[in-house]
Amino acid sequence: MRSATVKGVFAASAVIAVAVIGSVGLLAQGLSPSVETGSISGGGKPAIPAETDASQERTVSLAQAAHFTDAKGQDVLVGAGTYRAEAEDMNRIRLIPTEIGESMVLDGVSFAHQHRVERPVSVTVSDPEQSDVLHLVLLFPSGSGLDAIGTSSGVKPRAVTQTDKIMQAVQLAPPQTMPLTAVMAASKIAIDDHPTLPPDDVANDSDGDGLSDQLEATHGTCASRTSSVPGVNCHVIADTRDTDGDGLLDGWEVLGKWATNNQNKPVFLDLPKWGANPRHKDVFIEVDFRRLNLAENQQGLASRMPPEAARQMAAAYGDAATTDPGLRAAHAASVANPDGLPGIRLHLDTGVPPERPEDATIYGDWGGYNPVDALATGPQRPEEVWPVQMDRSRHGVFHYVMGYTSGGGACGGRGDQLLRIRRESGSAGEGDFVC
Repeated sequence: MRSATVKGVFAASAVIAVAVIGSVGLLAQGLSPSVETGSISGGGKPAIPAETDASQERTVSLAQAAHFTDAKGQDVLVGAGTYRAEAEDMNRIRLIPTEIGESMVLDGVSFAHQHRVERPVSVTVSDPEQSDVLHLVLLFPSGSGLDAIGTSSGVKPRAVTQTDKIMQAVQLAPPQTMPLTAVMAASKIAIDDHPTLPPDDVANDSDGDGLSDQLEATHGTCASRTSSVPGVNCHVIADTRDTDGDGLLDGWEVLGKWATNNQNKPVFLDLPKWGANPRHKDVFIEVDFRRLNLAENQQGLASRMPPEAARQMAAAYGDAATTDPGLRAAHAASVANPDGLPGIRLHLDTGVPPERPEDATIYGDWGGYNPVDALATGPQRPEEVWPVQMDRSRHGVFHYVMGYTSGGGACGGRGDQLLRIRRESGSAGEGDFVC
């Protein structure tokens, strides 16, 4: 989790301070994918299962409760039951109960595996050396995986068993078997096939990013380590599922992403409509409003970032001010976008419809904006409220910010690199800053 303080404008006469809480991993590292990937051979949205057809969701079952470590390093007890597993980021797994209940994010470790899987698979594995230890594992077709380590007693393992020994305990049924079955030690768990991969295209998504190899070639993205793509070396990038390294799967950026919201309903995140490009780094941000006191709660105050401030932020991150060809080339080499262009494209869900066509990929009303009530003790902290205020369907895709009206102040943060530009305001000697 990363945070910074961003100052911009919510109203013409006011300065806002925005605390940025990142739900997406570092850009250079990329993001391990959700198991809810979709792959189709043509354009349009991936197929979505009927809401009542629960058997079509990929699930993993725990026969008994187990203690894991959550994203904050604290102990969390996961009860016996059935869950859907998703990759929250490169080192964490999100468990979503198939019945009513809150999802949980478990700390984990990434690893490489040699199993041949044609779609993401979630399994549990009994530790071959420590009887009290359980591994909740996600395997991806590209050969990467995530491992969340739990225990039945709550006592942390003395040592971590080598990954290759854990993987030896996993035997996967042949790919054509439906549903897939994983056999771990003395237990067996059925893993349902996800409906968003049509049967005739399952074998054609080599890296499991939700894009068929044919579409990867069309869009100039990596399908495997051996792919030849202009502007990027597929053999050495961190993850072929994320060609531009912005933490968003290629499939999400081309086709959009189906996800489950807080009401356990399917929702579609139309990332390509909002400006996603699999060959240029993108950052999506939900911009909520932070009420500062009970009076603002009672007034129903709900300010929004104005279009000009959104354009200013997008221009700053997009490196629009750099016009010298030599500098632009140097900046482009630094950010390493496969399309060869400098800058990072910012996309802001401000709750404000675009004023003109060219604004449609910079900001918009995309369903995320919320005013956040203050408590009796004062305004709420963004790092504490973002998991609730930002719908879980957006976790792993959107960053989160809260803005509030202020008379001034300085930019701050917790050691993050900040980009600061100056926008002259109407008052002499006063400036509004975007960090």
